[in-house]
Amino acid sequence: MRSIYYITNPGGQLPVAQEQVKAIGDAIESLWMIAIRSQSSWSLNHRLFRQVPPDGRADDTRPPQAYSYQHLLHVSHVTPDRTAIVIQSPSQPATSGKPTVVSIPLGHTDAHSAMLVNQMALLWVPQRIVEVVKGKAYTFPKSDMEIRFGELRARRQGPQTTSITSPGIVLDISLPAGIVDDGRGDTDLNMDSKLDFDVVQESIRGAWRALKERLVLGRSEVREVMQLTKDVDGKDELAHEVQLSLWCEALSVRS
Repeated sequence: MRSIYYITNPGGQLPVAQEQVKAIGDAIESLWMIAIRSQSSWSLNHRLFRQVPPDGRADDTRPPQAYSYQHLLHVSHVTPDRTAIVIQSPSQPATSGKPTVVSIPLGHTDAHSAMLVNQMALLWVPQRIVEVVKGKAYTFPKSDMEIRFGELRARRQGPQTTSITSPGIVLDISLPAGIVDDGRGDTDLNMDSKLDFDVVQESIRGAWRALKERLVLGRSEVREVMQLTKDVDGKDELAHEVQLSLWCEALSVRS
């Protein structure tokens, strides 16, 4: 089970977001001495397209929830060599039901994006592109908890963009459901017993609360996107589609 926290960066300044990322790493290391920082980084690339209003009106004032969205998403540790295409229907979070998820080879991402921009402009309009370039990760051997985080970098489509801004920071806390502690610090993955999702969710939220107490968030807002318990059934809880859908919802402009 996992939860993704989107921390806004009101000023949009990249150095501010990078300082916050450093503060998160420092907080993890001071809170949990057993935390092990991964030597390898992770990356994310998210391209968002919004449905063109049916009547084609440029001054359409309907809320974001009234549209369909197409996500092009690559998360390096989930699908290293693939880009997911996720379609969100109006007013339906990507985490509800079974969203439409297909994938294409990573090397075809730019071509697919160009097709949407140049050949399907009457159907889809680009919204934004964000990416995590060198995300950080910590693992916790005794509990199998993992925390990944990094600053989002935004770039607009077009040749005149020279500066990079950061709309926020993403932080992903995951903890496998079904972990049973035997009292000696060892754990077993019990697939046969009923999983106590409430306990796992509270453990994740407890880790976030502990981190939050050590951060100076100022005017930043935090949005939580928790994995639905219906998506967790032991061996299938880390299915790629569930993870990718969760990331799409966390990065959605309509959340």
